[in-house]
Amino acid sequence: MSTNSGKTQTSGLDDDANVADFMSRFSDPNTHVSPTEATQRFDQFAESGHPELHQAVNSYLSQMDPGQVTQAVQSLHPDQRAGFASGLLGALSNAGIDLGSIARTLGLSSTDPHQMRPEDLGNLAGYAQQKAPAALQQTAREQPFLLRALGNPLVQGALAIMAARYMANRNR
Repeated sequence: MSTNSGKTQTSGLDDDANVADFMSRFSDPNTHVSPTEATQRFDQFAESGHPELHQAVNSYLSQMDPGQVTQAVQSLHPDQRAGFASGLLGALSNAGIDLGSIARTLGLSSTDPHQMRPEDLGNLAGYAQQKAPAALQQTAREQPFLLRALGNPLVQGALAIMAARYMANRNR
């Protein structure tokens, strides 16, 4: 925590000295943080539902290469795919998007979450990332296994966004 003109800035992460140390090290390009440590810290933030992580994940999801999102969704276990499909279809529908129209446009074999092929769900996730990012972000929050499937690029990217915000707030 730093002060500037008598004003103290906090980010919600300052309550834990270990987190402050991690964020300082992670944001320093001259310091190595192992991927294992980064993944463990990411998992801690995810398990606790840390709001800064949600914001960082949303930012990074919207910036990811659509092919990465598609590939991650296609690699999910069939039960996870069905759960993700159900959540994403529900979020898209709640956003006022006509699922029948999207199914025809994307050439989906089905809009039944249990009948969708992996490539159908990948195409739907790619569509959501580009055209309805809030629906994809909501589904990722509700189905955290997707974050794990997106793997190291998401972990590193989201943590980088969090660290940058954290350091910027501390230096105000």
